[in-house]
Amino acid sequence: MAMGLQRNQVRRTSGVGRNVNNASLLERLARCEREIALAITESHQPHTEMEHAGILVWEMDWRMEQENILAELGATEEAA
Repeated sequence: MAMGLQRNQVRRTSGVGRNVNNASLLERLARCEREIALAITESHQPHTEMEHAGILVWEMDWRMEQENILAELGATEEAA
């Protein structure tokens, strides 16, 4: 449900609301990039197979979040 609220907030018509939401989305996007970089760095360290699988899931989760944020940013640009 929280994602639905965020999507509705992104579609506000006021320019001010859009700027605030875009800033929030950009902050979330930056966090995704940091987490992906951390996961990649960690994947180069020696780990058990289970740990390595967990690291790959960690990276994939953040990549999916990154794609969702980019889609939200695209939607705000279309609405503008």
